Amino acid sequence: MGSEQSVDNTTVSRDTTEIDGTEYRMYHTDSGHYPSVSTVLDARTTPEKDKSIQGWKNWLKGQPDRPDPSDVLDYKSWRGTLAHWAALNPLATRNLAGDEEAAAYDGLNGWQYRHDDALKQARSDIEWVEQTFQSHAEKWSVAAFEQGRVTENNTHAVERYVTDDTVGFGGQFDFAYEHPSRGTVMADIKTSKADTIDGLFDKKFPDYGMQLAAYARAWERDVDECQLWWLAPDTREAHVLVEDAWPQSRADYEQQFVDAAQSLHQTLLKNHNG
Repeated sequence: MGSEQSVDNTTVSRDTTEIDGTEYRMYHTDSGHYPSVSTVLDARTTPEKDKSIQGWKNWLKGQPDRPDPSDVLDYKSWRGTLAHWAALNPLATRNLAGDEEAAAYDGLNGWQYRHDDALKQARSDIEWVEQTFQSHAEKWSVAAFEQGRVTENNTHAVERYVTDDTVGFGGQFDFAYEHPSRGTVMADIKTSKADTIDGLFDKKFPDYGMQLAAYARAWERDVDECQLWWLAPDTREAHVLVEDAWPQSRADYEQQFVDAAQSLHQTLLKNHNG
């Protein structure tokens, strides 16, 4: 599956490319072909994270009447895709539904997950994300809504492709908006589960920080602040986490990402040269 956007009169396309037997999500422009931000992050060696994930899978498999770990990941991924669409589509100047949204809908529709239709099960969570996003969007001056319809829209971009020709990567951030006192803000929505904010920081950083720092680096606008919008339907928790509250600075996360991207490029070059 692939898709493309016209960005500043340049066509940027995205697809999944197989290189030496490994699949990579790639962004393509006239200037080059670049791995996605998520591909860079996934390529890192993270023993503690890998151990934690494997421990969760082993625990889940040992519980009675529990779904397979791969089913849990599929369900949450598809639900997250549709929740993003429901939250952001009203702000966009185009319909954001594409191949990924269609695949998520098809994956959930009629699938017996935890003994019930997965799409029906996910609907209440998706609606909660949509309504909670709109409530926070009004508080943070992203937009104003009336009966779910946008009456004021302060976004600069929604689900925007960006590429960095210097380091060599591409990505898509969720949205950016103009705040009356904070300036230009770039934000990403996350629907992952965490029991506490500290738990979110422990389990999801530095990945989340590196991701947003990379997007901010690649965008042509100067970004005054990055924000993580945590909307977790499993626990009905919602917080807007400004970068000053993150465990490390945006500059630190950006450097960590650049190092990871350069490492991946060296690996790809080595594999290509055989």
